Amino acid sequence: MTPCRCFPLPDAAQRLRRTFTPPLASSSTRTLRAKCQSAGPSHRPADGLPRAQQEAQKGVFSSVLFSLLTALTHSALRFVTHYFHGLNMATVLFAMGGYGTYLGWKVRAGGGAEPTFGTADSAAELHPKLMAGMTLFFLAGGQGGLLFNLLQGKPLLDSPHAVSALAGLMLLGANGVLGGLMGDSPNLRTTHALLGSSLMLVFVVHAGLGIQLALSL
Repeated sequence: MTPCRCFPLPDAAQRLRRTFTPPLASSSTRTLRAKCQSAGPSHRPADGLPRAQQEAQKGVFSSVLFSLLTALTHSALRFVTHYFHGLNMATVLFAMGGYGTYLGWKVRAGGGAEPTFGTADSAAELHPKLMAGMTLFFLAGGQGGLLFNLLQGKPLLDSPHAVSALAGLMLLGANGVLGGLMGDSPNLRTTHALLGSSLMLVFVVHAGLGIQLALSL
């Protein structure tokens, strides 16, 4: 078989071919075009930032947010363990104990039948209820104080605050028993009134020792 011979095209035909044949792209142009074609929609953020930069910004935001939440949680826990017990007990002392002591002296002055603030009970009826409620709240609050000491790794019953709490609770219980047994005895009623008022001062000192203890931890 006779091989095909390639004859050169006429000059006019060669010029026409060059006119309608696009030039070959350079290697750099082909590389850029390949990268653009390989980049899908997930690699082209709407805001124009590279995906890696967006991921870095999200990581920084998450880290700052986590640090802020951690600091807030630590501050809240520190406030609860240091001051929550004291705030509760101070409310009980001045609200229930203060008003109960006032009613006790009113009863002693002959105003036991007078109405009380916000209740249907008379002064003589509300006074023992308030003082018994204060005693129960103090007993429950004391357990909370011991628990907070354990959470902070502090020794139990090793502070003037704890000693004054035990002494105050025992005397408060004894005065309650005295109030139930005194009847109309003038001497016992006087002892009950003076001991109860003195106990309020003891608990005020106890509160001050508690504040000093909280600030030292």
